[in-house]
Formats: sequence, C-alpha cells, structure tokens
Amino acid sequence: MSDRPYYLALGDNLSIDLFAGGPGHGAASLLYRDNGVFEEFAGLDLRSRIPDLAHVNLARDGAVAAAVAMDQAFQVEEIAGDIRVVTLTVGINDFIRNWGCALQTGEIAGEELGLHVGEILGDVRRTAGDEALILVGNIFDPTDGTGDYEAFGTRDWPDGHLVLDLFNRILEDVSDEHDALIADLHGHFLGHGFAVDDPTHPHHDPDDPTSWYIQRSEANDRGASEIRRLFWKRVEEMFPAAS
Repeated sequence: MSDRPYYLALGDNLSIDLFAGGPGHGAASLLYRDNGVFEEFAGLDLRSRIPDLAHVNLARDGAVAAAVAMDQAFQVEEIAGDIRVVTLTVGINDFIRNWGCALQTGEIAGEELGLHVGEILGDVRRTAGDEALILVGNIFDPTDGTGDYEAFGTRDWPDGHLVLDLFNRILEDVSDEHDALIADLHGHFLGHGFAVDDPTHPHHDPDDPTSWYIQRSEANDRGASEIRRLFWKRVEEMFPAAS
C-alpha cells in the first residue's frame, strides 16, 4: 500500500460539482482545493494543509444511504493510500424518497437509514483507522423550519418536519458510535431557504439574505461553499496550520 495521504468524499448530490457550477465548485472539491471564488478561503483547503494529498470523490447524484453503502463504501478498501479525511453527505434523498409519509413510516425508514449509515461508517473506520477524521453532513431544511413542503409544488407533508428531525437525530447517533463528527448543515442553512425574502421570519438573516439552494435537495455555489465552511472548521481542529 502506498503511503500517500488521501481525502475521500462519499455520498450524494451535496458532494458533487454538478449543481454548484461545474468542476471545482462542489463542496468536496472546494474542501480539497479552493477555487478562488470566495476570497476568504484563499489558502484554506486540504491541499494547503496536508502535503501531497490526493482526492477521491465517489459521491453520486441522487444516492440514498443504501446505494452509498453498496456502491461506494465497499470501494474504500481499494484505495491504495493513507486515508486522512473522509466526508459523507447522506440522507436528503432518503428523506425525499419518503415524501408524504406518516411519522410511523418515517420511523421505519429512519431505522433503515441508520443501519446503512452505520455500515458506511463502519467500513470507512475499519479501513481508514482510528486517526482519520470522518465528517458527516446532516440534512438541511429549505423550508427554514416552516414545514411548508407543499410550496415545493408537491403534496403537503404534515409530518415532514418530524421525519426530518428524526433522521438528523439518527445521523448524529450513528456518527457518534463510529467517532465521526457531524457538520450541522441543518442549523447553518436556516435562513437561506424560504426565509430569504421574509424579514418577519424568525430565521431571516438580514446581514446575508441570500439563497443557498437550487432545489430542495441541491445547494448552489454559495451553498456548496458553506458546506465546505462547516467541514473546514473541523479540519482546522485536527490539522492546525504550522506556526
């Protein structure tokens, strides 16, 4: 096995470049190598922090947790190198797949989500070892807490906010079991969906009234950078800059 260090990205549409503006613009790409669009991140990327770091991105558009476990996690053992950092974005497509379900059905789906995420993180931890930094992005809420899912042009979902909260609790619990850290997309993105143009909304951000979404399951270029921001905070804690 090579000793070259690696950054591995797993997951769904939140880890790819497509919706954020093309190659180099997605959250995982930005974490690996900043593209210069957002000046505050100049020099703040994994390539600058870990010499000779390589990047493997196995994430796929529309991937649910079961697909990540089956199609991506098993490939981790094939990486010939020292895996230093792993990011995983998962759950948003599982949430959408269960659109309109009652909380009882959501609980069953949540158990399945937890099972598959546990498989993913277990495989990654066994291969990467105890010293690897594993980061898991939870599920954001484009309704900014209103639960107005009908506004997406689909049917109403009275239990949607309950299912979302359940899924996020499960992601947190399973991540903790495998010594993975949560990047709180849910909390960080509040105010940048439905609340953007509503100053009366409790999550409205008057200092930055910008949308970070394209659709209910995709982040735009700014949203991708904000996902990168959350991941980067964790990276700095584990890989501080040389003094």
